[in-house]
Amino acid sequence: MATLILWCEIERAQRQLLPLLEGREEPVILCASVAEAVDALLDYPEAPLMLASFVGVPLAHAQAACRRFRSEIAGRRLRLLGVLEIGQLAEYDPMWGLDDFILFPVDAQELAARLTMILWRDRDLGAGSLFKLESLVIDRDRHEVLVDSVPISLTMKEYELLLLLVTSGDRVLTREAILESVWGSDYYGGERTVDVHIRRLRAKLEDVGVCIETVHGLGYRFSPKLLGG
Repeated sequence: MATLILWCEIERAQRQLLPLLEGREEPVILCASVAEAVDALLDYPEAPLMLASFVGVPLAHAQAACRRFRSEIAGRRLRLLGVLEIGQLAEYDPMWGLDDFILFPVDAQELAARLTMILWRDRDLGAGSLFKLESLVIDRDRHEVLVDSVPISLTMKEYELLLLLVTSGDRVLTREAILESVWGSDYYGGERTVDVHIRRLRAKLEDVGVCIETVHGLGYRFSPKLLGG
């Protein structure tokens, strides 16, 4: 059985987060320091997921910790869901290496949904961290997208949108479903947001962008067969 590691150094955050994790299928390991979290990652090789609390922690320390977590288990998958305070959003950078984040104090249903979504994204891509299609490479551990070996600069939402599309197989995703998965249920923008991001993503992916297929009247899907014309 997989293990969920909670790295949380601040007691007030522990008091809020721990009850929300009760009843989950996988066991939860609480780590109150970076050293404890590293030990847990090494002791539980089946642990693919960490809830990393930035609450009350200097951002430089939190970023260094996330980098260390990934480096200590190089070659293994690790998904990081960050817990951020609203005041930290202005400094948020995708290069921190988080797969997703949630705001503190945390809503129980949103936390469960985001944990489920992170694990679901891995389901169809297999055990490896790389997705390859012709000239397109997505390295999920490094949060990198390359076309013809050239790194493509994507915003976090563009990156999440691309991952959602490639992990959905041949399934058509409605604009509503994409908004829910990428922007969250509390996003108040319209479905036009999806169209704008799809257009930008296609342009950045160049020739590979044709794989993002518009299914008129329904939504979008990722169709590798279109790459060959």
